Amino acid sequence: MIGKSTCQNCGGDLEFDVEDTGKEIECPHCHQTILLRAAFRPAPPKSAPLPQQVAAAPGNLTTCPDCAKQVSRRARFCPNCGAPVSFNQVSHTLVWVNAFVPLFAILIDAILVSIGCDLWLGVPIVVGINVLLLSKDEEQLKAQGLPIKDLGSAWLVPVYLFKRVRVAGGGYGYAVCWMITFFISILSPSG
Repeated sequence: MIGKSTCQNCGGDLEFDVEDTGKEIECPHCHQTILLRAAFRPAPPKSAPLPQQVAAAPGNLTTCPDCAKQVSRRARFCPNCGAPVSFNQVSHTLVWVNAFVPLFAILIDAILVSIGCDLWLGVPIVVGINVLLLSKDEEQLKAQGLPIKDLGSAWLVPVYLFKRVRVAGGGYGYAVCWMITFFISILSPSG
């Protein structure tokens, strides 16, 4: 009797003899060794296979709650046992707030000009807000077990934001947004 299943790594469709359930085979799609699960098991949602270097990086791995083997943090299903896994989703709130801090600098500059202060007084305030937000973000990432040593210093905001995408995902939107708002703040009449 022919059984149907999907690869736990790439989500590719598999057909196999039901008697082979429980055996390890090479997936014809991604060429990874997988364990054939029970026939007619619901297929996990398809997702693009991860490059080997991402899946092998220690900071991107965690433990499957069912089989206790290492699993990529991006996996929806354990490639070893097929169990669904859900890990804490990384919050991007602080970096999105940080993306608009340069616009806040324009407001601070306007306030300083209106009270007759030097514009340079606003620089440490804005830098302090950036560093505070990114330091808190770094604490959150560390609490979730992500490799924060790869991020660099929160003092180098654009470097931190672009490296954060590789560590925590979320796309480059917040990093690009910070760059745009930074250049707007430099080009503003009070900057």
